[in-house]
Amino acid sequence: MYSTILYKWAFCVSYYLVSVLLFLEIIAARLSEIYIFGCVGKYLLVTNTVSCGLMMAAGDVIQQRSEYWKKHCSHKYFPSSVMAASPEDEKVTTISSTYGHDYMRTRNMMIVGLLQGPFHHWFYMLLDKILPGRNAKSVLKKTFLDQSLASPMCLTIFFVGLGILESRKIEEISKELKLKFGETWKVRDYTR
Repeated sequence: MYSTILYKWAFCVSYYLVSVLLFLEIIAARLSEIYIFGCVGKYLLVTNTVSCGLMMAAGDVIQQRSEYWKKHCSHKYFPSSVMAASPEDEKVTTISSTYGHDYMRTRNMMIVGLLQGPFHHWFYMLLDKILPGRNAKSVLKKTFLDQSLASPMCLTIFFVGLGILESRKIEEISKELKLKFGETWKVRDYTR
């Protein structure tokens, strides 16, 4: 008797899960159609802008998780030296073991990404009109213009935008821009 009820219950649950998965697949297919239409259709600016904002937000979430892991968890898996455990170490570990996400930082990153999106869209559309083609000479020219014009502009949007969103004074924003711009530009160009 119980086995029959269990089989019926398992069948109903699996039928329900398959139904939900099929529904989600239909929704995902529809959303991808809308997104692809937006990528090649009349909503290209919106698609590029939203994509840029979402990528900046996703990158910040990953970075915050990485920072937390390095600070609180990495020593468990990659100890730098062998040490005897003490009760004080356990207290510190248990107090700091809860992850607290900085949602304002992620929001600010997303807003900066939304500010950079239109610049990226128009710059690369203009670049394709000025330098059509995909031959080596054209690609080198596009890369040079990207690194010499777009990269500094995007870094400026990033530092100034974050400074404004974090309610900093113009002097502080200018000081941070002067301090970090050169090194960030070099690192950004080497990681592309």
